[in-house]
Amino acid sequence: MSNFGIENIAKLLRAFVKNTTKISALALFFRSDYESTLIHILLPALIHFIKSQEQLRKFILDGRDDFPTEFYAIISALKSQKNTLQEVTLRNCVFSAEFEVLNNCKNLKSLRIFDCDTKLLKILDYNISTLEISYFQIDVPIIVQILEKIGILLQRLKVETGTLQFLSVGYAYNTPKEEKKIRVTQFAKILPSTLQYLDITLGIPDTLLDSTFDILLDHCNAPLKKLLISSGSLNNAKNIKALIRYCTRISTLNYVGIVNYDLDYDIRNELEKYVALVPYKHIVVNC
Repeated sequence: MSNFGIENIAKLLRAFVKNTTKISALALFFRSDYESTLIHILLPALIHFIKSQEQLRKFILDGRDDFPTEFYAIISALKSQKNTLQEVTLRNCVFSAEFEVLNNCKNLKSLRIFDCDTKLLKILDYNISTLEISYFQIDVPIIVQILEKIGILLQRLKVETGTLQFLSVGYAYNTPKEEKKIRVTQFAKILPSTLQYLDITLGIPDTLLDSTFDILLDHCNAPLKKLLISSGSLNNAKNIKALIRYCTRISTLNYVGIVNYDLDYDIRNELEKYVALVPYKHIVVNC
């Protein structure tokens, strides 16, 4: 904007409205030092441009840390794209009732929310297959609420906080043993019935879930095809037996990816009767 000028961008958008209606992806990055001119000159042209499009499938809004608290109908304008919009990415956005319009986008399949007001998560109600959430701290009840709303169709979920990601259970190191078991059991039971990929390693050799790995698998009914774990998860007989029980009971698991792929020969030989064991880096997926 600093080189091209807001007025010129507005003119360009007005030209697009007349001549270009097949835009499939739109990414908006804002800076608040243009706020006054932005509101009065650029936003009306931008809203008109959004409404003029016929096949907008991907929308990215990056409010940056200093973006104003109102979106001045930019989000509301997406109502015109309710039949085409498939992917939405929001970054550094504060709560606004405008976002409820996304619930009307019946073909929205992918939603990524980075560093946004947690109030935003509470109003969302989507039939989506991919959800990625990144925030410094996310309350577990909010994640449970989201899974209850959209879990039936969810195929890929990534939750990233200051220390946890990819369907991770967050709890304090000093959590009592019995409470830890209860939390892991609840977590396993709410996993979506369509979930095929689960990473509980955080990409490190040993995790807090290693001690409850058997509990997680014994209460998991998700039809996983790929499970990524730490080497510590297979360091005792009860966890190994739990993995075998899961493979026998669910029968969908194709691969187990292991961080620090260095297992005892006998353990590897026994497990490979039920599932293929591979290095973590070979099957890890970044949403």
